[in-house]
Amino acid sequence: MQQQAEPEMHNSSDATLYDRYALFTESEKNIDEYALSFFRKNICNSYVHSFSQEDPMDTFTQSTKRFSLLLIFCTLTLVFSLNACGSQPGLTGSSSTLRQTPTTSSTIAPGTPQLTQQYDFTEQDSGRTVTYTVTSRFEITLNQQKYPKGNLQVSCSRAGTLGAITNLPSETPPLYAVRYEGVQAGRCTIQNGTFLLTVKIIA
Repeated sequence: MQQQAEPEMHNSSDATLYDRYALFTESEKNIDEYALSFFRKNICNSYVHSFSQEDPMDTFTQSTKRFSLLLIFCTLTLVFSLNACGSQPGLTGSSSTLRQTPTTSSTIAPGTPQLTQQYDFTEQDSGRTVTYTVTSRFEITLNQQKYPKGNLQVSCSRAGTLGAITNLPSETPPLYAVRYEGVQAGRCTIQNGTFLLTVKIIA
């Protein structure tokens, strides 16, 4: 702070003014020193005191809490994102829909008759209709007492549809057996009394 130049005194009134001026200058200096002292004592000291009073443990605890909350938030965001991606249609993976491939195992074309897989018949099979291909063979075993062999009748829509096979092993009486082979396409009935078997031969 610069000192102001002292004015020159010419008379007693000037001396009085000088005294007042000196008093005013001294008062102004005291006011400046008091203001500076007040600022140092109250502002600076209070700031230093408040900073020194902060607990390091509280700062560490708050930092730990903030890190934990941030970690939880990131984890939840990642989980929700994965669930949203997994639920979207059209994604390939374990959750995608499987396409069914058509099977071509044992499908039968419409209109194609199903072939019979049985080749030996008895009186219990009376009334059935069987289907075979050409060259297929089948056998009928009947009781001679109930169905005499001389009464056996074979009737076909086309002559020569079935051919009889004669070289057969003998059956224990009173049973006997007859065997036939499909020769050409046609339909035949084999009848003996109440016994009736319908045979269809297809090419």
